[in-house]
Amino acid sequence: NIRVKLVAARVNLAVGNVKDVVRQAGKILMEHPKHVETLQVRAQAHLLNANFTQAMADVKAALQHDPDSSTVQTSFRTHLSVQRNVTDARKAVPGKQCEKAVSLYTTAIADCEPLSIKTELYRLLHAERAEANLALGDYDAVLADTNLALAGSKMYTVAWISRVKAYQSLQRYSDIRLELEPIINVVGANCDFLRTAFDEAKTESKPGGPAEEKAKPENNNDNNNNSPAGRPPKPPSQRVDYYALFGVKNVATEEEIRKQYRLKARECHPDRFMSSRFSEKERKEAEERFKNLGEGLELLCDPYRRSLYDSGVDIESVRQKGNAADRRAAAEEKE
Repeated sequence: NIRVKLVAARVNLAVGNVKDVVRQAGKILMEHPKHVETLQVRAQAHLLNANFTQAMADVKAALQHDPDSSTVQTSFRTHLSVQRNVTDARKAVPGKQCEKAVSLYTTAIADCEPLSIKTELYRLLHAERAEANLALGDYDAVLADTNLALAGSKMYTVAWISRVKAYQSLQRYSDIRLELEPIINVVGANCDFLRTAFDEAKTESKPGGPAEEKAKPENNNDNNNNSPAGRPPKPPSQRVDYYALFGVKNVATEEEIRKQYRLKARECHPDRFMSSRFSEKERKEAEERFKNLGEGLELLCDPYRRSLYDSGVDIESVRQKGNAADRRAAAEEKE
């Protein structure tokens, strides 16, 4: 009977139904207070709910009842690592060690994988990493992390504050207005900053408003076609719509994307276009589609790169930031 209940509890853990797990485990522990596996499950639930103190209490109790269990020992080390990293990261931000804080939050996120977007811990870690990136002025990373935090709850005020501050720094007032408008009566009810920022954004983003005036070039008679100010702006680079390329929605799972990749890649594989019945133009178009599919697969199946892409970051910046994150992760593994 306990086994069946624990299986159900673990299923709820996987999908982020943390409160149900705490309730289920609590009932078992009332009758079997020393049941080690149940203590572990409840400890994990408390951790996912960002209740570090209670999580550590449960995992310590499990370790006390079964000190030789390798599973319990591993669980204890994970809980301890996450708690320490979050504590140290929170100390690092006020101490102007924001790069260290970002690294610590990244390690904590990796320690908790797989981590459901429905959990408080998922929202907290990404929202607090966004705050550290905001202090560093890495606004693309702020938008990416707040995207992830808000995926689990659109009403997560802490994430909205960092997101709006990033938009303000980038002078993207229309984005503030468009994103906050549907929910401002909820998130702005107890947050004066968001309410004020929304009201200011409505003014700034109006045609002829302050933001538009700032963007206008100065009227200078020296401006001609040979001067920087007189040159026509370069056209923006074409941004590949990977979701359209794969034929999926922007909420598609990794499994759905990989399935579509296999189908689409077969359709445009260069080997299929080697026949003389295909023109050179058709061959080049197929090669380009095949290349874009490979790049899209790499980007959309990596949570960090995908969040940057979804935030509107240009493809080259997504690559650079993604590669930098990979290098940091590799360096941390060596340490």
